Amino acid sequence: MNTSAMIFDHLFRGFNSNLTPCFEWRMPQHIFLQLANLFLFIGLFFSSTSLYSLIFLRSMLLVSNLLTILWTWLIVCSGDLLIWQGAFAIINLGHIVILIVKLHPCLRFGFCASSKTTF
Repeated sequence: MNTSAMIFDHLFRGFNSNLTPCFEWRMPQHIFLQLANLFLFIGLFFSSTSLYSLIFLRSMLLVSNLLTILWTWLIVCSGDLLIWQGAFAIINLGHIVILIVKLHPCLRFGFCASSKTTF
């Protein structure tokens, strides 16, 4: 067997190639994965195009990524999933920071001219 065929077999091991329905279902996965998918659902379901909803969306995606990182690191022990979810978490955190900077005028210019209050 050549190397490319071995790689192909390794990638698709356990894949149901004859499209028959599953007769034996596995038990539900760990609570970290269930919570991660719940936060993903909440973030994607309740979003719109305003800056606040984009911050909410990215925050829910970040929480989902962090919970998936916990599940991957503590339960599944899969390095590739850990790297992917870590990259997604960094991207979502960067988007949150950018959106907060766009929203807050004091962060944008380094000083806040409108913060002078008189009593």
